[in-house]
Amino acid sequence: MTHSRWVAIKSVLKLNNNRSSPKKLDLCGDKTTCGYGGHGESQSGILTRILNKPGIRKGMQIVLLCNVHAVRSRAYLHRHDLHPMEEGFTKKGPNEVRLLIQQLDKLIIRDGEANINEDGLPRIFKEKPHMTFDNFFLDEVCENYVGKNQYKLICTKRRDRLPQGVPEKYFHKTKTTGCAR
Repeated sequence: MTHSRWVAIKSVLKLNNNRSSPKKLDLCGDKTTCGYGGHGESQSGILTRILNKPGIRKGMQIVLLCNVHAVRSRAYLHRHDLHPMEEGFTKKGPNEVRLLIQQLDKLIIRDGEANINEDGLPRIFKEKPHMTFDNFFLDEVCENYVGKNQYKLICTKRRDRLPQGVPEKYFHKTKTTGCAR
């Protein structure tokens, strides 16, 4: 083994000690669009958003929830208007968060339950994971649902949707400068 190879292996082991590093439970979710050559479901509304893009005649959108530290999808669903809406959910994004949480519930290890869930998938989370989404997926109904189910969530929030009655000093509203930093 060459000296440079030894140094490379040593640095990898030193930087990536998976035995002693804490388990990461962070998930990141977002929607993505892709073109494809298949047929879309009728009344799904997914084709109209893609048809106007150059060179694409057909396509779809999905919502994907992945590990932050590795490229592993943990939950996903196709985006369309035909998903069942629970009472109180009127917007597509928050309803999709609800549906993803229902998928994640099947992956959590609980006492007295088998390590394989009813869908044949292994339960992988010892505790409920932390999720991050952008502002499309958040409203007060979604916040209440996430809190009621004891999940952890960070989302951006549009300025016109900030909660009423909270003092301004608790909001980070400073404008960003155009500096190189």
